[in-house]
Amino acid sequence: MADGAEPANNAFVFIPDADPRLIDQLRDGGMPPGVRYVASVTGSSQVIAVLSYNELTELPAIIRSLSEGDSTAVPLALSQIRRSEYREETAFVRIHTKVDDPETLLAPIREAIGSVEADVVFGDFDILACTVGDSLEDLKTRVIGSLRTINGIGRTETLVVIDYVSLSENAPDGHRGTTK
Repeated sequence: MADGAEPANNAFVFIPDADPRLIDQLRDGGMPPGVRYVASVTGSSQVIAVLSYNELTELPAIIRSLSEGDSTAVPLALSQIRRSEYREETAFVRIHTKVDDPETLLAPIREAIGSVEADVVFGDFDILACTVGDSLEDLKTRVIGSLRTINGIGRTETLVVIDYVSLSENAPDGHRGTTK
């Protein structure tokens, strides 16, 4: 990623068998180039990573810098995930839709989660949303419960963040990482 410009593309990698020390290693040793957010999560994956790249050919090396990823989802437009608000609790929701065009669900999903952090993706699900709240109960009732009422959403999988490291200036102290 030459010339210091903001990378043009993003991808999300879900790692099922990550090293349990990965978050601490990245916090202490710095994030590899192209990695801007990594979180240990509950659910079918142990880790989710948000990557940034200019050319698709860069993506395999960025993924290998973390681990061998289980699946990768690529947003159809500039990603909004992990670019805004950080609160006490965070969860990622993988959303499978029952509509021909998942883009039609972005507005109601963004309204339900109270943020723009939802992207239509190429992958084994249709939309990835990042939700934040003041408590797990807040996430469960206010945010995730409201997603399930949206007509056109089929199945969801919620990945609750346990710990994370982020390059965002919005990330709180103790979670803000550096680059290698």
